Amino acid sequence: MTWFHRLLADRLLDVEERRVRRLIVAMPPRHGKTELVSRLWPAWLFRGSRPLRIIACSHTANLAEQNSRDVRRIMQSRRYRAAFPSATIPIAHTDQRLKSTAGHWELPTGGVYRAAGVG
Repeated sequence: MTWFHRLLADRLLDVEERRVRRLIVAMPPRHGKTELVSRLWPAWLFRGSRPLRIIACSHTANLAEQNSRDVRRIMQSRRYRAAFPSATIPIAHTDQRLKSTAGHWELPTGGVYRAAGVG
């Protein structure tokens, strides 16, 4: 983790706290944008009990759905559950009222994650 990762994490916290309304992240390829913004940050946001609705877009539906699966894996990990024991974890639901696909899943608390590609 370098200075620009810390700076990005601070700006993402500003967005979460609504001190910043819009954020554009411009970094060269392979510098951690996807990892921080598209995978770790949604899992971080879902740690609380607020019923958040997240739409994650990418240039292809396949990439957006892969990021969605990664967010779910992070939230289902032992480390995440240990860090956020009160967080609602997305699981393979037996409750038919809750959506659970690669591109769209719901949490019992009302949280929703939707992945979409351009078009």
